[in-house]
Amino acid sequence: MNTAIHHSVSIHLRSRHTDCHTTLDCAILSGITGTTPPSKLDTTSWKIPKDIKLADEQFNQPGGIDLLIGADLFYEILQSGRRIRPGNFPVLQQTVLGWTVSGQTPDTNQNKLQFTHLSREDNNLKFNLNRFWEVEAVE
Repeated sequence: MNTAIHHSVSIHLRSRHTDCHTTLDCAILSGITGTTPPSKLDTTSWKIPKDIKLADEQFNQPGGIDLLIGADLFYEILQSGRRIRPGNFPVLQQTVLGWTVSGQTPDTNQNKLQFTHLSREDNNLKFNLNRFWEVEAVE
């Protein structure tokens, strides 16, 4: 399946927490993936340290994905900080954009496993991965 790209834009991406900034050429798509997370996550038991600055303070609220960062930039924004808790808690990863939250979430009232910030288990995963690689190949 091919994704037609009719528009592109050059953006200036700037961190709210560091002096990091870069210019990206982006393809404009009608959507990258579904709402992530699919429902509000109760993070009260997660004990996210107060000393970290999150890249997205509203990561636990359902919302759309605004920007998909390609592998060429992804490894450039990672920093060495990483915090892991035992159990089904997500990983906190330090980046130049702030700390990100990803991975498994503690059991909730929902019966399906969820992943935050990266993807979610559904029948569209293969479709979305194919779209990612198609967009990533556009120059």
